[in-house]
Amino acid sequence: MTQKQKLFAENYLANGFNALAAYQSAFGEIGKKKPSYPYTLLKSPEISAYIEERRQEIYDSLNIDATRVM
Repeated sequence: MTQKQKLFAENYLANGFNALAAYQSAFGEIGKKKPSYPYTLLKSPEISAYIEERRQEIYDSLNIDATRVM
């Protein structure tokens, strides 16, 4: 995973799962030819695995589980 892809993933988590805002933070403006590229990045196995790993780390650090949510 490139540094920009990692930055995209971190911004995706920080922006409340907003792929467009995360893409703009990591890569800059989106050209008119590739408006769906942020969502294509989310489908990448490497990026989606990293996001899931980080999400789990965040949930674990906050001690979030089904019992606590209820």
